[in-house]
Amino acid sequence: MREKDLEAPEQDLEAPEQDQDVAAPEQDQDVEALQTSAALQPEAQQLLDQLEETWRQRVLDEADRIRAARDDGTGYEPVTRADIRRADEYVAGMPAPPRTSRIEIVCQVASYLAAIIAGYFLNNIDEPWGSIGFAITVSIGAVAILIGFLERRKGR
Repeated sequence: MREKDLEAPEQDLEAPEQDQDVAAPEQDQDVEALQTSAALQPEAQQLLDQLEETWRQRVLDEADRIRAARDDGTGYEPVTRADIRRADEYVAGMPAPPRTSRIEIVCQVASYLAAIIAGYFLNNIDEPWGSIGFAITVSIGAVAILIGFLERRKGR
């Protein structure tokens, strides 16, 4: 009986080791899934990648600005770890740049087109239609600039 009692605990000890060996790959897969963000939808992963790239570019731009500010003109100085850390802290405190609304874009394009057309009418200012066209296009351009400016102020 003692031999059986001694054999049974050895088998019990071996069984959990086998379970741990089987469980270990599953845990590794879970860790890999979290590291590669496999739990995200493809659209969410794409957005995350874009945001990471945007953040990286903003930090690198700021670090390059910091490096250039300390450059004394004697030669090229590389961006240091301290520059990256300062840039990260600076960018983290910066608000995201505001997005340009469609109305602002339309107003900018309209004002540019009005300026071009006003130039044509200005070239023919001696004609009655030239002076009238010039006045109308300048007015349209001014209104487009005003609307675009007010739209930008509203967005802040």
